[in-house]
Amino acid sequence: MLKFSITGNLSSFYLVLQLALLVSFCFFVSFSSYPPFTSLVYIHCFPVSSLALLLSLFHFLNSFLYEVARRNPFVFAPTLLTVAAHFEEVAKSCCEEQNKVNCFQTRAIPVIQYLKAFSSYQKHVCGALLKFGTKVVHFIYIAVLSQKFPKIEFKELISLVEDISSNYEGCCEGDVVQCIRDTSKVMNHICSKQDSISSKIKECCEKKIPERGQCIINSNKDDRPKDLSLREAKFTDSENVCQERDADPDIFFAKFTFEYSRRHPDLSIPGLLRIVQIYKDLLRNCCNTENPPGCYRYAEDKFNETTEKSLKMVQQECKHFQNLGKDGLTYQYLIRLTKIAPQLSSEGAWPVYQTILACIKKKKKRIFALVDLP
Repeated sequence: MLKFSITGNLSSFYLVLQLALLVSFCFFVSFSSYPPFTSLVYIHCFPVSSLALLLSLFHFLNSFLYEVARRNPFVFAPTLLTVAAHFEEVAKSCCEEQNKVNCFQTRAIPVIQYLKAFSSYQKHVCGALLKFGTKVVHFIYIAVLSQKFPKIEFKELISLVEDISSNYEGCCEGDVVQCIRDTSKVMNHICSKQDSISSKIKECCEKKIPERGQCIINSNKDDRPKDLSLREAKFTDSENVCQERDADPDIFFAKFTFEYSRRHPDLSIPGLLRIVQIYKDLLRNCCNTENPPGCYRYAEDKFNETTEKSLKMVQQECKHFQNLGKDGLTYQYLIRLTKIAPQLSSEGAWPVYQTILACIKKKKKRIFALVDLP
């Protein structure tokens, strides 16, 4: 049974989520912020015996995890294990190169980018969980998973969302063992229902933990079912919308989020939240009129106005980038973000500016997250 409330105003959550998504999509970091990694090269690359090799490997991984964990206190344990596995592969390759340090500094960059992206995202999600509670996390992942797995059944989706919410609670509390167990439970849940969830994760589910989780997270969104209509008429054309909402608002708006999200895979999550809020506000007004169906029948037009506005902003931002160049656009966003978050120091704001510029260069679906900034 679904037991969580999504009837509150979500506007205060938009900025938190937007920045988290932006950072997770486009984070870039300098390798120089991890100086101990180059010294670890020599620990791992020059064993003198088989026993020394074993001890060297053990010491290498422990040293690596120690240095990474203390620099990223908010990163989840499964992410640390994934990063360690990737870095071990880098080490194996670079130890065969003549210029080992240069190899590490080059090959490790994607690993560190992955680490920083997930660390930042997890920090933001835990912050949102602490501030807004599990109800909002439930709501967000209904949208996220509906876009990624559009053929999933609603009942199965809710079961998966509840597993993910429980996983975040353990991970955000710092319970390492529980975090790893719950993450494994979520991935096993997904892989045990491949036929009904996604056709894109078969190869991922054949991988070992923790590579399996990373593969599923990074997998492409599943294709929209051929029999899925472009719009769900029951939320705008039914005569009984108000009665269904009043009977169980939580289930009603969860189903709306599910149906709308899986039909619009290119919209950003903040954009979807805005649509849901528009629909909630519309029903609040319409259900108090003499003719509710005649009032909410035009809800789809309001939704389209919102998405068209975002699309025009995408085109506008791309045009600004072409006309102003990187430096000009940087100053423009510096002004905008300073108004949004005046408490940010220049040192704290600069990574956000760089993140936005990186997103400008990415695919249009990522820019949708950018244009949702106020």
